[in-house]
Amino acid sequence: MTDQTRQSCGLLRGTWISRANGKLTLIEDLRLGDAIATLDHGPMPIIRIEAEEHSASQVWSDPSHWPWIYTPDQMEDDGLYLRGDQLILWAPGGCTDTLISARDLARCHQHQCRRLDGWPASVTWYRLHLEGHQIIVADGYPVGSARIDPEIALCRNLINEVSEWA
Repeated sequence: MTDQTRQSCGLLRGTWISRANGKLTLIEDLRLGDAIATLDHGPMPIIRIEAEEHSASQVWSDPSHWPWIYTPDQMEDDGLYLRGDQLILWAPGGCTDTLISARDLARCHQHQCRRLDGWPASVTWYRLHLEGHQIIVADGYPVGSARIDPEIALCRNLINEVSEWA
């Protein structure tokens, strides 16, 4: 994968994902083909799952691996743990919904999103790929699914063309 197609978005192990049947499933328990709820197109199957694990020493030495926490309502909520580049569907003060990265949201609304400096443990980040970029629900918050990079899209198109010839 080239730098242009590589993504660093992700949701932390232990994140609950809303399924198409209304149930919640831990992100690490999801499998290829599982249908999850999207706000864009209803139930959609997972076509790729990526897991990226970093040891505590790797996390400590590289702040880009430190989790961010998104807590928009400041209630008794534990919040959503995510990577800085993870997209969040955010509606500031009743304005139009906007997709914004956790890092960018923290720049202007630190009370809603902030980096957890000095994270002391290992982390495992998960990225869920669906057909196209979709809005999914993670720990009750709308976030962007991972986007299919151009290399994967090209491979899928080739597979579809070959299967049509067969």
